[in-house]
Amino acid sequence: MNELLKYRKGIIRLTIILILVEVAAVGLLLAASPSFERGYISLILLIVILVQILLTARLGMAGNKTAVILIQEEQERAMAASDEQQIEHAAQSANDIVETKFDINDITKLIKKADNWKDYGDSILYSLSKQIDIAVGMVYQYANEEFYAAATFAYYNDEAPRNFKIGEGISGQVAKDKKAMFLNDLPSKSLMIVSGLGQIEVNNLAIIPILKDDNVLGLIEIATFKPFDNWFINKIDEISNAIGGMAPAL
Repeated sequence: MNELLKYRKGIIRLTIILILVEVAAVGLLLAASPSFERGYISLILLIVILVQILLTARLGMAGNKTAVILIQEEQERAMAASDEQQIEHAAQSANDIVETKFDINDITKLIKKADNWKDYGDSILYSLSKQIDIAVGMVYQYANEEFYAAATFAYYNDEAPRNFKIGEGISGQVAKDKKAMFLNDLPSKSLMIVSGLGQIEVNNLAIIPILKDDNVLGLIEIATFKPFDNWFINKIDEISNAIGGMAPAL
């Protein structure tokens, strides 16, 4: 922006200087030609200089107009960039507000009262459902080298959730890797293939290991209708370990 302003000022300054020089040339020409009315060459030269003054003025105005347009465009770009930054800042602020509202202690307060995996899993799913929009959820317990459903949330299916072992399917792979997995924008009806959540048509799935001392005690599967927010994804390791540290004994 500063360079464009300097460019505009330079055009105006040079245009004025050129016009003044050419006007001075006209004055000198008139002073040097006493019989100007009979000097055809002097008359032609005067016309040429006057035309040159006109062209210089028009060139200066055109250059100034171009500079003004460029300055306006640069101002519009700067305003647009500022608006985008404000929108991003507002979105980040809103996200930060939501993140601060997510209370891990709310989960631990409930699960510390549980002395069995059914109550433990119900407490986890109920607490999560109060803080994020869960469509359906399930908590798996790991025992006898298999994962089986210990608790469910909004699960309506005639078929019982399937059991699986470490390394089997996506859920089994999450247990093997000990790393949460988030699957967004899944195709319709794909959840009954990749998880034990049955045939409900939701598009976003989180599979979260329940860890204690780097050992997998179980899994949490939650499905939602909208993608998981970054603040939840960033907190997932903290959630996983906090929940795992309070798991009931087998």
